[in-house]
Amino acid sequence: MYGQFGSGRRGDLAATVAAVLMDREARSSILDYDITHGKIRAPLDKLIHMLRALEIVSNPGLDDIRLDDRMSQHPYRSPTVFNYFQYDHRPSGPLSQTKLVAPEAQLLNSPELLGFMNYFNKMLDNSDTYSLSLVANEGDSAAVAVEELNMLLLAGRLDPLSRSVIEDAYIAELNSNGGSVLSASKVSQSLILSSPEFQTTVASSPTQILRPSMDVDSQIYSQGAKVEAIKYKHSSCDSTVYTRAEAYYKCNRDVKCMFLMDHKCWDTQYYMCSNKNKIPDWYTSTTSSQSCTLLKPPQPEEPVGTTRPKAIVYLMLAGGADSWNMIIPYDQCEGGKDLYQDYSNYRTNIAVPKADLLPINASNQVCERFGLHPNLSNLKSMYSDDGDVAFIANMGMLVEPLTKEEYNSKSKSVPFSLFAHNIQQEVTQRVDAQSKKRVDGVLGRMFDSLQNTKALKTSLYAISNDAIVLQTPSTEVVVQRVSPEGPSSLDGVWRKHLASIANLSSHVSNSRLSNTWSEKLEEAVSSNIMFTSVLNNINLVTNFGSSVIGKQLSTVATLIKANTETFKDDAIGFFVNLGGFDTHGDNIKFAELMLDVDIAMNKFRNEMKAQGVWEDVIVVQASEFGRSLTSNGKVS
Repeated sequence: MYGQFGSGRRGDLAATVAAVLMDREARSSILDYDITHGKIRAPLDKLIHMLRALEIVSNPGLDDIRLDDRMSQHPYRSPTVFNYFQYDHRPSGPLSQTKLVAPEAQLLNSPELLGFMNYFNKMLDNSDTYSLSLVANEGDSAAVAVEELNMLLLAGRLDPLSRSVIEDAYIAELNSNGGSVLSASKVSQSLILSSPEFQTTVASSPTQILRPSMDVDSQIYSQGAKVEAIKYKHSSCDSTVYTRAEAYYKCNRDVKCMFLMDHKCWDTQYYMCSNKNKIPDWYTSTTSSQSCTLLKPPQPEEPVGTTRPKAIVYLMLAGGADSWNMIIPYDQCEGGKDLYQDYSNYRTNIAVPKADLLPINASNQVCERFGLHPNLSNLKSMYSDDGDVAFIANMGMLVEPLTKEEYNSKSKSVPFSLFAHNIQQEVTQRVDAQSKKRVDGVLGRMFDSLQNTKALKTSLYAISNDAIVLQTPSTEVVVQRVSPEGPSSLDGVWRKHLASIANLSSHVSNSRLSNTWSEKLEEAVSSNIMFTSVLNNINLVTNFGSSVIGKQLSTVATLIKANTETFKDDAIGFFVNLGGFDTHGDNIKFAELMLDVDIAMNKFRNEMKAQGVWEDVIVVQASEFGRSLTSNGKVS
């Protein structure tokens, strides 16, 4: 029983629901304003809320949709057994220097964030697929229409500043050419869905302080040209010329400021916060066709001492790759021992037949020849013919030297949660086996040092989620998430009203969660605009195919070429992830994964050679641990 609810029988769901909904903490509105309270909502929670509150139904004949392709979360399809995000994820920004975590914020990067926001807005905008039942009544004022959405979607938490932005957008759409109550309703719904109040469970509580815009030039659009070197004055707004991503927000926050040109000119390098009568002489324009061409802007001098940029690609084989079947003792071993036979005796039915192995020579090792997995023919050639591959064995997580006897007797310190996949993936990428408190990764620490102590320009790119290795101890180095599918488009209602969306998050909030959402939204849109304009103009000579690892390495190759041509960073790091290695002795699955890695690595090397940068790139492969040497009859 909970109060008067329930039958008193164990497991009564009526009592359970009543306990949740009527708990003192659940009913206390004061907690909405606690700066340490609440959470960022998961995509699926927001989707269900939106569907029910706006009474959206799919039209007959609509097939099942894979939501994880659109918003990185689908019921019962978690990418691992450890949930959709890390339990201890602490995003960069307002939460990074606190002890607070926000697991759901792991999906607040450009591809995932734009993916589910686009999906939400397509539902509002696509009458062929979905039916929207909740529409404002004819004759209702903007205040009435917005207040209904405030109660249904935000539990009355909409602050006055956000309310005025949404009401103004509703009125503007209603009075526009072709505007209607339906289209105005869609605009107000889209803006509500983009607000910090909907994206989190707390009140936004914005202050009067304008949130400082992200330093796009130094953190994202780092192409060697300092924007502040080019100044133009205008009486209606400030005097700075901005990069396209920064201008999108700065110039639209003030009605007196405007874009130099419309969105069709996003492929140019700079926008100026100015009116069309103050166009820099390095632009030409044709007003009738709304097109523009960028002539050569003033160029800064090349920095002294610039060296060839270096790149590190960290490839995570997640799940515990079976290294016993990757590289195996072959023959000519110390003391005349037949170590392959020892291997075969231990592995029994899951051993790779010796006749299938690809022999390679080795020096100063226990054997003079080892055998590679039969699906690693390209890596064999890279090792034997070119000397471009090295194998490092007997690597793993240790706090101190340890024997089996010392482990069993518990006389030595060992890494925590030693056999847990998720924890050891973290430990592998952090390289600090004894610490539970470290939040940065080994590459993040390296790049932070390069930028802060060596004064080098650096960038880090996560081509997959779970890029713990790239997390930095400071906010100086920004980790950019780039999807192997390419930059997302900005679709529908959302794209048309980006200026209003920017205004919703333009003020600093008292809530760290609200500030986190606002910063991540701006970063996502800004980086999307930048990557769209840059990466869509990059062409590779190599076709990487459609495998998971191939598409990721193709994106890495594209970014490396973009760095050579545009970004001009001194050091760039990448995280690439290939899952599925928790094979439990499934040799067929393991062989397929080995073939994917071998083909993709060969294509990546060929592309790097074609770009002339192969000698400046290193690929590091890691896995959280291997498999057990012995077979239990079927698996390891």
